Amino acid sequence: MDNNTATSIISALGLDPTTMTPEMQQEVLGRVGTLVYQAVLIRVMEVLSDEDVAEFEKLIDGGADQDKIFDFLKVKVLNLDELIREEAAKFKNETMSTMGTEQTL
Repeated sequence: MDNNTATSIISALGLDPTTMTPEMQQEVLGRVGTLVYQAVLIRVMEVLSDEDVAEFEKLIDGGADQDKIFDFLKVKVLNLDELIREEAAKFKNETMSTMGTEQTL
């Protein structure tokens, strides 16, 4: 996640990034990142072939880290970066909508 997106998401959550320590920012982004990561995985499962799903599940069951998982997905899902951007924007828009400040990313 680039710095502009990170700052934008933190601000969208009603937080002032200038008053947060880097550790606090990382914690917030880590939690947001986990939610976006899960949403991306759900979308990816919809586009993978049955064989790719089986291979993907082996990675997960084998305890592969996020880097290995994303390396696999980058090869199998040509528009992975776009899916990630869409899910990050969706999270931000839903958060802002919930907070009553609708805006698009």
